[in-house]
Amino acid sequence: MSYLEQLKKESQERHKQELAKKRQAQNQKIQRTKAFQTKVKPALEQLHRALRELSEHVNYLKPDTKATYEIQGYGEIGDFQQQDYRVALLDNISGTSISKTNSGEFNDTRSNFILRFFCETEYKYRLIKKTVSAANSQRKFFTQNQIAFDYKEESDEELGFKRAIFLFKPKIQVVFEFRGNFETSSIDLTVANFEELGKKKVYTLQPDEINQSFLDELAKYILREPNQLVLREKKPTQSPKIKNSSNSPTLAKKATMDKSRSSKFGDPLSVAAAQTSKKKGEKKSEKKSEKRGLFGFFKKK
Repeated sequence: MSYLEQLKKESQERHKQELAKKRQAQNQKIQRTKAFQTKVKPALEQLHRALRELSEHVNYLKPDTKATYEIQGYGEIGDFQQQDYRVALLDNISGTSISKTNSGEFNDTRSNFILRFFCETEYKYRLIKKTVSAANSQRKFFTQNQIAFDYKEESDEELGFKRAIFLFKPKIQVVFEFRGNFETSSIDLTVANFEELGKKKVYTLQPDEINQSFLDELAKYILREPNQLVLREKKPTQSPKIKNSSNSPTLAKKATMDKSRSSKFGDPLSVAAAQTSKKKGEKKSEKKSEKRGLFGFFKKK
């Protein structure tokens, strides 16, 4: 066999292998699409209907659902009242109905949705921090977790900073996010701030397990009642770390006896709407549609 004939044969073999891989990929895509349309989407829609009805009933009945959270710098607070349940399709929030999977395929997102509710306390709480670093750490914690707070910084001309007094009334937003996973033919459930403030967990749900028994146990779990719900935790995909160049706020030393400052986030639902309004004011000449964020979508009119 000549050298050219050998190269021709190798080329033909590689071409056959590439065609076989292409056909296999196409078949897998067809199977995933079928599984997504016949299993994943119906299961998502069943979850959506059940949790929407649950929200309507508990908003009317207002059960006494209590929650406990650990607040950095203060400790455990056990009088959080769980309330104000809302369900919404994610596409109505993000303004899109398709997304790309990791393999580059387009994924139908129209059935993805979230359930959100708030855990709120009736009382205000008081904190005192006697060092600048401790005060900065407390401010950072409140800011990251969107907890509104007031604080009064005390200092004198000789010693400088003396202490910072914080007043806060926690209002924690809990989110259950349900997304269809095209590549695994399953449902990804992301739960944020439910078991612990600032904690997020991702679970995998199989469409076949979404039945009435599962929905009953899920409802009990959400309402913090005794339940037998079993959730399989999924390790979230690690993303590259992004360096933040912005500096954290500091408490500057002042030559005054008393200094009052505050940081009020207000209702977290209005944050995105306020930001959108500000941007429109800065760019009046631009005709550009704004997508509503999660908080803006839920803002009560």
